[in-house]
Amino acid sequence: MIPSKGSSLEAPVISVVINTNGRRESLATTLEALRLQTYRHFEICIVCGPGPDGTREFVAEQVAVGALKAADCDERNLSVSRNIGIALAAGEFVAFIDDDAIPEPVWLEQLLAGIGDDPLVAGIGGMVFQPNGRDLQFRFSTCDRFGNARHDVECPADASAFPLSAHFPHVMGTNAMFRRQALVAVGGFDEEYDYYLDEADLCCRLVDAGYAIRQRGDAPVHHQFLSGTVRDGEGITAHFYPILKNQLYFALVNGRSHATLPRILDSARDFTACHRADIAGHVARGALHKQALVAFDEDHDRATLAALSRGLSGGRRLQDASRFDAPPAFLPAALAASREADGSRRHVVIVAQESGAAGGVEDARARARGLAEAGDFVRVLLLAAARSRMREGVALRGGVWHHVVYGESSGDDAATLAAALRRIARYHPIDAVENPDGFLTAELTAMDA
Repeated sequence: MIPSKGSSLEAPVISVVINTNGRRESLATTLEALRLQTYRHFEICIVCGPGPDGTREFVAEQVAVGALKAADCDERNLSVSRNIGIALAAGEFVAFIDDDAIPEPVWLEQLLAGIGDDPLVAGIGGMVFQPNGRDLQFRFSTCDRFGNARHDVECPADASAFPLSAHFPHVMGTNAMFRRQALVAVGGFDEEYDYYLDEADLCCRLVDAGYAIRQRGDAPVHHQFLSGTVRDGEGITAHFYPILKNQLYFALVNGRSHATLPRILDSARDFTACHRADIAGHVARGALHKQALVAFDEDHDRATLAALSRGLSGGRRLQDASRFDAPPAFLPAALAASREADGSRRHVVIVAQESGAAGGVEDARARARGLAEAGDFVRVLLLAAARSRMREGVALRGGVWHHVVYGESSGDDAATLAAALRRIARYHPIDAVENPDGFLTAELTAMDA
């Protein structure tokens, strides 16, 4: 049986890999969240890209105090960076999370419980929340041999994990964990995928090699979905070359046992037409300059030529097992103080209203900081006032989780807060709710019942 918590030397070792580029501030938040994990036998491996924002210097400071391992990746290629992370990893399991994602305290514990001790279960993924902390970006999904994902799947797609499955389960790269031995066995990540479909291709190759992929409806992370080299600050994709190239390449290397070349090319044309229509819509609304359509067409032409050349070559950019043979020794992560050992650590939610009594929000935050410093998991659940400047979503500051929710149009604020409490409790049971204003008394009584 896999232990869920603690730091016993017999507990499985997890290596958490973060591939980062140009996001120093959000990376610091990700690291803060990792320090609060309930599962405590893990290390952190960071691979820094070439971005000049001071991330490498920040990471070097962490390395100097023995908090984590690190390496550099001098090209903007996520698969190359991921393979460098695998080479750093000393754990039996390798977990991946993005530098703009915040893992819940139970993240590693729940992934580990789900992957179990069957060596043929190679990977597992958990749920991913949108920036608003309410809607899901990813839960259960399958991918077909053309690289098209279905996100309307209602339950784990475990039964679809068999060799040459037309629709196989996959995971999202910002919330995934794999057995290191399985990663090495299939050659790691295909470095043709500089961005997009890298994790789907890995899952496809693992399934074809006889491994299983699992999906969980918990183990959550909050994805902030920040801007980068491919998408802008509004979440709009502005650079389509890697997406168009990798979609066609994926279909060529994974789909030719299922479809003819003309059918694969038809699928690629449909994919391109759909995204070109999206770009045209953004241009019409003024969200993008009309030059974006010209850039898209140029990206498409270059991407098609590159994908056909590489996808029909018969080769892949996979890694020999020797590349992963000698990782540096396990380096335990520097973790926050915990009362886990004596069982007294609680999960506490403090409810507050922006429109409540004067000083109420600050009192709630001060109370939360005190509880967190004493070793509890603490959240402030804050109902924003009408026309508030607060952004709906989840943040982590000073060891305290802050959930900002907006009221419903019906004006039933108590129902809004009760729904948020239920959402949290589904993946992390709550031990105590502090309700200073008393307006949730009836809802809390119903939840206890």
